Amino acid sequence: METSNLSKIVPVPSRSPEKGIEGWVIFTISAPDLDPDHITMEIDIQPDRTYTMGNEKIWQIHSTHSATESLEEHFTQLLMRLLPIRKKLRSIARRAKLEFYCFLVKKPKSTAFFEISPKHALFTGYIGAHLAIDVAEKGDEFQG
Repeated sequence: METSNLSKIVPVPSRSPEKGIEGWVIFTISAPDLDPDHITMEIDIQPDRTYTMGNEKIWQIHSTHSATESLEEHFTQLLMRLLPIRKKLRSIARRAKLEFYCFLVKKPKSTAFFEISPKHALFTGYIGAHLAIDVAEKGDEFQG
């Protein structure tokens, strides 16, 4: 992907969010010896959060859309932020794990649908990122 193709990475038509389904997407960089401050300087993006989980140090950004927007919209927002630094991310992937973590909360006994466009899948693979999808069921108190 060249910079001139930036305008071609746009939200693709997808199913409108189903009533009662919430979700969001985060992007993380993690490794046991990760220096979050160094990552911030290297890619020139401020993290929304840095933390340690077990022996992993984690640098994280998240989408800012409402939880009721489609996951495709959340994913697109993050990709637009990361596209200009894709070569740096690809280099970082040699020493750390890159991951898009998609989370859906659905009503009991309902289905949750998430579609990723081929261009988004290609970008994820190009930078060497993993894609994790977690679907949870909300209890009966869910009023969505």
